[in-house]
Amino acid sequence: MPRHRAARLTPDAVDPKTIAMSARSTLANARSPLANRPGALRFAAMQAILDLARHVQQEPQRSDELLRAFLERYSFPLTDENTATFFYWDRRPVDHVFLVHWIFGLESHQPFMRLGDTNAFYLPLELPKSARVEYKLEIVRGGQRSWVRDPLNPRQAFDPFGSNSVCPMPGYKDPAWIVPDLSLIHI
Repeated sequence: MPRHRAARLTPDAVDPKTIAMSARSTLANARSPLANRPGALRFAAMQAILDLARHVQQEPQRSDELLRAFLERYSFPLTDENTATFFYWDRRPVDHVFLVHWIFGLESHQPFMRLGDTNAFYLPLELPKSARVEYKLEIVRGGQRSWVRDPLNPRQAFDPFGSNSVCPMPGYKDPAWIVPDLSLIHI
């Protein structure tokens, strides 16, 4: 499998059109069946990333403070009607971040983009509005790779092999079969 270099959200790439093109390119490279649908990407979830990028560009000496405030303000992943924006920053140097997921029809190993010269990374993905995605993050530091649950997302799903982070889209509804049928309990 080819390895990807993390794209950077640089000061000259913080306008909404450039980020939209970058995100659309990421989706197209993933061979997403949704990637080429005209007008499909709405990017409301990306507005927070755009704002953060502008602030970091304007005040690079405050980037750690701005990133901490960003983490305190939002729940992750950021979602809107049809886009989930995954975000990673843990204050330590990182070479690359990848989303590892099990979504049929979408490349299962998605590279995140670096936010300017920081160690923060993000990845916008267009998903069906009623989707529920289980995933892990692959963190690369000094050539060492590790799979971890998303430290910014408390939602988890468990299976016989451990647990994954969960990203429910805004239209996701829990299936009826997960609610216990109390009429079956006899005391």
